[in-house]
Parts: sequence; C-alpha cells; structure tokens
Amino acid sequence: MVLMKLFHSIALHAVTLVMLMTCGVVSAQQRAGTLLKEGTVIHEASCVVVKEDKDGPLTVVIDSTDDSPNHSLIVLPNKRLEEIEQTLLETPDARFQMTGKVYTYDNKQYILLREALLLSDFSEREHPSFTPIHPEAEALPDDASSDSIDDIVRDLERSTGSLVKSIRNAAKNPIEVSDEVKEGRRVHARRCFLRRNNKGAWIAVFVSDATGLSDPPCTVLPSERFNALTKWARNAEPSTPVLLTGEMTNYYGHSFLILDGWRKVHTTDKLPN
Repeated sequence: MVLMKLFHSIALHAVTLVMLMTCGVVSAQQRAGTLLKEGTVIHEASCVVVKEDKDGPLTVVIDSTDDSPNHSLIVLPNKRLEEIEQTLLETPDARFQMTGKVYTYDNKQYILLREALLLSDFSEREHPSFTPIHPEAEALPDDASSDSIDDIVRDLERSTGSLVKSIRNAAKNPIEVSDEVKEGRRVHARRCFLRRNNKGAWIAVFVSDATGLSDPPCTVLPSERFNALTKWARNAEPSTPVLLTGEMTNYYGHSFLILDGWRKVHTTDKLPN
C-alpha cells in the first residue's frame, strides 16, 4: 500500500514537471516570435536600433502589433547602415521608420535596408483665434500680426508635426567611392573563386572577363543561397570557379554581395588528340 502511494506521488510530480517544461518552452517561443521567411519585405515599420555589445552588429527591433510580435533583425552592411550609425552618434535614442528585405541564415534574421527615415515627435504649437479682416478694408487693424514671411515660414517648419526626416544626407557625410563598389551595382553570372579571410568570412575574388572588366573582391553576405553556396564550397577544390549573381553594397568603401543566385562553372572533358 505504501509503495502504491509512493509510485502515485512520483507519477504526479513527473506529470507536473512535464507540464511546467512545456509551458516554459511555449512561453519562450512566444517571447522570441517566429523567424520571418527569407524574402519578406518589411515596409515602413517603426523600430529602434540597438547594439548587444561593443563589438557586435547593430540590430533592428521592430515594434510589435496585434497581428505580429516584435522581431529582431541584424542589419546588413550598406550605405543605409552608415547613415544610421552617424545618426545614432548624434541621437542615441532615435526611432526610425524602415523598409527592407529579410534574409535568414543559421537560425538568425538579417535585413538589407532600402529606406531609413528618422522619426521626430509632434511639435507643440498654440493656435490663436482671430477675426478675419474685412475684404474691403484699406488698412490693417492695430492688433494685426506683424510677422514677416521668414517668421511665418519658420513657424510652419516648427509645427509640421510627426515630420519624418530622411537620414540619407550625402552632403553631410560624403564618401568617395569608385564605380566598381557603387551601392546597388549588379553583377550577373560573374566568374569568381571563393576564399576565406582570417576572420572566417567568405570572399568572392572575381576574374576579369574578355573586356577586361574586373570587380574588387567582396564579402558574401549571409542568406539561404549563401548557406547552399558555402556548403558546396567546403567540399569543392579551392581552384574550382563559380558564377555569382547578385547586388553589390558599399559600407565605408568596402564591397559586399547579397546573392540572388549561383551555379558551378560547367566543365567538359577534353577530347583526345
């Protein structure tokens, strides 16, 4: 009888422990949210930008809504990231409205930003009541406003309310870039070799084509296609070329490539003499 009660007590504790573990997993999943699918476009989302540690990447935290939990995405390097970093130096607690495309790799989410707008708060303004001047009046009343046009324009600028200001200010932060690393430049089926630098990043070293066209080496950015490419490259001979298609980005003069596609170079056996 005592043994039966003991077994019954152990069984109850085991069921309770399993239920607590299940609830903990569900709660963790609810807090973390689900990963967004690669190719998802984030359009004009309100967010903040944070940095987990001094040497870590910037992360966009998108505000949650009733239909969607908040998401954290690592910002991929391009000119928009440069501008955000410059803005955060002046306004560390800045909020942004962002548009970009989602990429995934190794259970992490990344975003390549297309637009980044700095959000400002509503400006407070008093709206005085006034009596319209009679259209046939030949002189202004004594209490009429004496504001100049400059004063009126300045007043309007202060009272525009929830004005979004683009942080894309090339005049304020000019950076000289050559045509080869210009932001948005596209490469199509460019022949290259893949190498790894001392940090472990995968570098595409392009081969000059028949016209002499040559792009500088660039770092390949993480994505699902990048995952497939590097799995193949780890087992391929270092001298095996590959054709890459994608879009170049520029970050402080350094070149990066986000892949749209890749394929092995087709080789044929030589015919015997």
